[in-house]
Amino acid sequence: MRASEESTPKAYLRAVSLLLALILWVVFSGRMAEEDKKGTRVTRVFRVSLAHFGQPSAMEITSDVNEVFVSLSGSEKEMRQLSRNMLIVKLDLSQYESGSHQVPIHNENVEIPESFKTIEIEYVQPRAIRYNLELKIRKKLPIIVRSKGKPAENYELKEIEVNPSQVTVYGPKSEIDDLHFLIGESVLIQDADSNITGRVSFDYDKQFPANTTLEETATIEYKVIIKEKLLKKTFGSYKPVFDGWKPELKFKPRKVKVQVEGPITLVQLLNRDWLEITIPKPESEEVPETLPLTFKWKLPEPVMQAPADSGSSETASQDSKKSQPGSKPEAQAVQSEQKTNETKPDSFAREADPEMARLRKAIGQINVILNPAELEVRK
Repeated sequence: MRASEESTPKAYLRAVSLLLALILWVVFSGRMAEEDKKGTRVTRVFRVSLAHFGQPSAMEITSDVNEVFVSLSGSEKEMRQLSRNMLIVKLDLSQYESGSHQVPIHNENVEIPESFKTIEIEYVQPRAIRYNLELKIRKKLPIIVRSKGKPAENYELKEIEVNPSQVTVYGPKSEIDDLHFLIGESVLIQDADSNITGRVSFDYDKQFPANTTLEETATIEYKVIIKEKLLKKTFGSYKPVFDGWKPELKFKPRKVKVQVEGPITLVQLLNRDWLEITIPKPESEEVPETLPLTFKWKLPEPVMQAPADSGSSETASQDSKKSQPGSKPEAQAVQSEQKTNETKPDSFAREADPEMARLRKAIGQINVILNPAELEVRK
């Protein structure tokens, strides 16, 4: 009886041991089958680029880190086929506002092509990346264009016009705040005696931060204004004369001081005798207490020079040979010559002195300064 009782626990233990061994064998066989199916597993570490999405368009995203390390394991075959260009780590920044943020990285952020079935993510390093989100702004900046060189003698640079005079730049606020103006490339004005026009160009690499853009696409043009230097000359005192009326009036002062100012080459041509100071007739019949003064230029009559007519003498010689005095052909020739002289315009003639011709054309550029500008009527 005692022997039977002792054999029962032993049989039970043997059965349990056999069952456990069977379970372990099944599990181990399954794993071996799975390993055989996948092949030999290999682990590799990839350097993967970061990508972000969801940020507002008016935000500039910056970070000191552009890549992370991702450890992957998988079958030897698939790991040989996999390259870093097939992988990417994507971070959603739609929930972040302007400022500095520590953005965590999870295994779910790593994207692997679906065709790779055996590859698994082991870890990602670092586990978080700091991003700076900054608001983008627009700002209007004036354009400055400088000159280099000197104009011709007796000429000077008056100003440089730029059209449009300012442009709009767009970029991160911290970079835009440091911009106050844009400088175009200098314009050469050496020995210039007239205006210069052209297109404004910029050195973008030096003036524009990397993340800043110039929004204007239209051509920006400049115009360099070159003018002849002005000369002020004193003509002395003049006695005013009545213009178109002869009243019996006394006025003071009896003489008026005169200065002229204008382009150097024009003022140097002037003669004080060519200027007359006048007292125009008032519009009302009553004589006012003061009489305004004006002036008239009395330039000498132009000496005209007719254009050379090289063919006139030759034509006259031929006509004299063809006809005798008093004959009908001669009369026709005389009539034809008279008709030609009548219809020939005087505009073909030129003033003999080109400097005086230029003075007549530009006399309006001469500014006459009268002191005083009006006379006091003495009653």
